[in-house]
Amino acid sequence: IVLAKGKSSKVPNGNALAEAKEYAEALAVYQEALAEKPEDHGAAFNAGVMCEGMGKMKEADEWYTKAIHMDATNKEYIACRARVRAEMSNGNGGPTTNKADKTAKGD
Repeated sequence: IVLAKGKSSKVPNGNALAEAKEYAEALAVYQEALAEKPEDHGAAFNAGVMCEGMGKMKEADEWYTKAIHMDATNKEYIACRARVRAEMSNGNGGPTTNKADKTAKGD
C-alpha cells in the first residue's frame, strides 16, 4: 500500500512515522491533519492503513469509508475497504471482534 500525500502539512510527518512502523503515533498525526483540513481524504485513507496495520479492522473500515466519501473515484480506497470487509467477514476483525468482546456484550 502506498500512503497518500494528503493535503495537510502534517501528513508527511505521519507518513514518516508509518514507515518507521509507529502506527499509533502516525494515526494521531493523521487525525491532527484532518482537524486542520477536514477534506483531506489522503489523511483519512492513511488513518485507515494505520488501523489496519494495528489489526483494528472495524476502525480501518470507518476511515476508508470516510476517505471514499471525500473521493468516491479512488480505486485504492475502494479496494482497501473491500479487503478489510472481507477480513472482517472471515472473522479477522481484530480487537473489536474477539471472543472476550462477544462474551462481554452477551453475544
